Amino acid sequence: MEFITSNRTREELLEQLAAFVADGAAFGAKSATLSYGWDSSLGISEMWKPFHVTLGEVLPTILEAEARQVVRLGESDVFIELHETRLQLCHEGDLHICGEGELCLMQVSRWRALGFSPVSTYEPTRNEA
Repeated sequence: MEFITSNRTREELLEQLAAFVADGAAFGAKSATLSYGWDSSLGISEMWKPFHVTLGEVLPTILEAEARQVVRLGESDVFIELHETRLQLCHEGDLHICGEGELCLMQVSRWRALGFSPVSTYEPTRNEA
């Protein structure tokens, strides 16, 4: 499943990142995989290089990268993966969630409840799954 929201504020991006990490912890996740992509200040060979941090380090690591001007939330791609679910704080200012299972569905349910109407959704058919 993939769900893409409309544009969100920086504060909303941070709130949803914190909620995703908290939900991951509730599912037993201890660490996450991060990477930075489009519109970061990294060279192309450094983009999308995954690195691992504990769940408690996710938000401070991203905020530190923002302070060092490696990324700009809402203007640079930031990828957070845990429990086979990937959250993307997109360079276009929206949120993407991609994955299968309860963690992904929880994010989609929360976003719908918050009125984060999908710009795009994709759910594989039984033949594709």
